[in-house]
Amino acid sequence: MKGKITRTGKRIITMMLSVIMLAGIIAGIKLDVKADGRVLL
Repeated sequence: MKGKITRTGKRIITMMLSVIMLAGIIAGIKLDVKADGRVLL
């Protein structure tokens, strides 16, 4: 029982972290575009 909960908990935490990272990257790109007025690649 305990192991099952930890496994799903780790999976949820990993998903949340990846979503937060994606959101941070997208926000950073948007901020860069706003600051420079153009897309830098």
